Amino acid sequence: MWPTAFGTCFLASEKAILGEARLTVNIQAVFRSVRTRIPKSLPSNQGPFVFQLSESTSSKSSIFQRSTSQAMRLVRSRVWVWPLVAISLLILMAFFTQYKVEQELKTEIQEQLVVILNTVKEGQLRWFADQKQEITAIARDNRLRGPVSELLQNVATGEESFSLRDARQQSQIADILDNYDDVFDFLSFVVLTKDGQVIASDDAYLIGLSLARVNDFDIDRVWEGKSVITHPFRSELPLPEVGADGDPTKRRPQEVMYAAAPLRDAEDNVIATLAMRLDPHDVFCRFLDLAQAGQSGETYAFSREGVMLSHSRFEEELVEIGLLPAQDDVSAMLYLQIRDPGADLTTGKRAELKRTEQPLTLMAQSATEGESGVNVEGYRDYRGVPVVGAWVWLEEYDYGLATERDRAEAYSSVILLRWIFRALIALIFVTMVILMIAAHFVRKLQRSMQQVVTEFQEMGQYQVLEKIGQGGMGAVYKAHHSLMRRPTAIKVLDPAKAGATSIARFEREVQLTCRLNHPNTIGIYDYGRTPKGIFYYAMEFIEGITLEDLVKRYGALPEGRVIYVLSQVCGSLSEAHSIGLIHRDIKPANIMLTNRGGQPDMVKVLDFGLAKSLISEGDANLTAEQSILGTPLYMAPEEIESKETADQRVDVYSLGAVVYFLLTGRPPFTGKTISEIIMHQLHTLPDPPSTVSLNRISKEMDQVVMACLDKSPDKRPKSVKELVIALRKSPAVDDWGYNQAKKWWSENVVFEQLDEGDFQGDPSGTHDIAPTIINYHNLEVEEDPVNKT
Repeated sequence: MWPTAFGTCFLASEKAILGEARLTVNIQAVFRSVRTRIPKSLPSNQGPFVFQLSESTSSKSSIFQRSTSQAMRLVRSRVWVWPLVAISLLILMAFFTQYKVEQELKTEIQEQLVVILNTVKEGQLRWFADQKQEITAIARDNRLRGPVSELLQNVATGEESFSLRDARQQSQIADILDNYDDVFDFLSFVVLTKDGQVIASDDAYLIGLSLARVNDFDIDRVWEGKSVITHPFRSELPLPEVGADGDPTKRRPQEVMYAAAPLRDAEDNVIATLAMRLDPHDVFCRFLDLAQAGQSGETYAFSREGVMLSHSRFEEELVEIGLLPAQDDVSAMLYLQIRDPGADLTTGKRAELKRTEQPLTLMAQSATEGESGVNVEGYRDYRGVPVVGAWVWLEEYDYGLATERDRAEAYSSVILLRWIFRALIALIFVTMVILMIAAHFVRKLQRSMQQVVTEFQEMGQYQVLEKIGQGGMGAVYKAHHSLMRRPTAIKVLDPAKAGATSIARFEREVQLTCRLNHPNTIGIYDYGRTPKGIFYYAMEFIEGITLEDLVKRYGALPEGRVIYVLSQVCGSLSEAHSIGLIHRDIKPANIMLTNRGGQPDMVKVLDFGLAKSLISEGDANLTAEQSILGTPLYMAPEEIESKETADQRVDVYSLGAVVYFLLTGRPPFTGKTISEIIMHQLHTLPDPPSTVSLNRISKEMDQVVMACLDKSPDKRPKSVKELVIALRKSPAVDDWGYNQAKKWWSENVVFEQLDEGDFQGDPSGTHDIAPTIINYHNLEVEEDPVNKT
């Protein structure tokens, strides 16, 4: 649908342009008509005025007519229908996608809230269970029976409270319970009778008082034989201050918690209650204070009356908006009511109702009714800020837990998503306009490309079949001779990417390679120019694999095969050197291995495009203009330095680097940049292949490779013939021959017409693997920042 819609817009654009041309002619005709109708008898001071008025009126009329005509032509052509439908569908898809993403985000927010709430809930329940277990164990300490029983007898005889305070049993009980201070983190303790009278405590002030009078908590459940943990409440008894900043000499009603358990006699009857005071700011709020997600998330506890039982994350803010008094001894715990003010107080707004008249928040109403829930749509919290939240009611302990987060923070990604969708829709409109404007130029380019394709289909006597390779400045096509039907590879240079110097170097490649006749050198059949002046040449079409792809696919080669292959490469280069040519770009990608004419592992040396004549001085200027030509991974130091004395020993150096690559699976030097590799080539000695390769390499081969890679040309083999002699001194020289090569090709390679990606193998593979179908038609190597010619 899209190509059709865009194509219709392009045609409409062309029609509109042609319409403008016709309307321009009409405007000029109107001007001529107006001028011919100017009265000749007008006074000289009126002529110009009348003419100017007529021209202005005609111009405005013509512009209006042109705009109207273009609009009517566009409406009649209906080319806008499909683009409009397409854009409408895109907008609908965008809104639908946005809706689905928002729903997914809501689900994710809900899951996050539930996870946080459940984590805190499990932590609280586990803590309560641990406290019950510990207080029960302490109350069962048999050492407490004697002192407690004696105090109960004293109370039964009517002994006064001041006598109880001085009784020796007080210190006995205190000493016993002090031993549990490391296990049970309590602030103080009390021992109570059934009617709630304190008969023992480490706080003498409390001895003799009755809890029934102060109504701290109900102890009936303890006398039923159960351990009890209270939630935080405000004690009516004046208790000493605790904490690092507290003054123990001062007393005031404080937030407290108690863990209580029954004390039993020898017959296991409940005789008293042991209650230990805990600090809720520390032990109870520990998990809640940690569960704060993002910048606004908080988790807190609250009572059935809707009073907060823990800390608030926003206590400083609550003081600023008037929900908390600015007093050091007052916090949100047991003071702040979880009520909905009806407005966002953090923005400066004021509530319409008094705090006591305000309803509980949506969350608190649901939780205090014993319900658990999640709300990701949003509701107001005790500050009036819209939040999302989850809550649960713990019936056993008679309080609720809630986790909340500001809705604006939770949905911040949705706001960003909406802006992205708006930008995408705007981009679609802009793209449509640009495409319609560019339609005319695209059609011209298509016609031009069609002409080039038609021209490439026939190059002299060769018919082009398909492209099989693409380099930085040229391409390689598969073709066949019109009469002989012989498969041929045709190489052409793209004139749009290559300058005059590159084209001249390209022609030199053909002229130099034509002089070579060695069977291991690629053969040139013909060359010429198309009618448009594009230079091309026809060469052998080789089905094979480059040494670079061979190592990447099958791993490093055994030493015997390296000698077998390099001997053929040296034969090709020996012929070139004998007529004064050096290759200067020897690398694994320019050496192809094939199985042809009954000869497996037959080598073909490719790409003499950088070859330099040692005899002709005229050709030297062509490469001198190029600064550095070649592949830095395999270039000799003197070639990098552009020394005029560079001779055939630069090819010897490159051959040494190729041998290193074949034996080890990697070049002698690697680096992140070309400059780093060049510095290695100039100043660094590589590690011997035997220390790098996983295969066994003889010391003779090590010596040959290191000699070829010597920075001084005088220390290298003087010629490729001398290099072959040195290679054949290796004890592995007879390990590879015709039979081994034939077996390898029959087991590992089948030629097929496949895509380029089919022969991209794992470079870490071993040399002998299962048979594989590979395409070897790519005659050029893709450019990369290191292996660059």
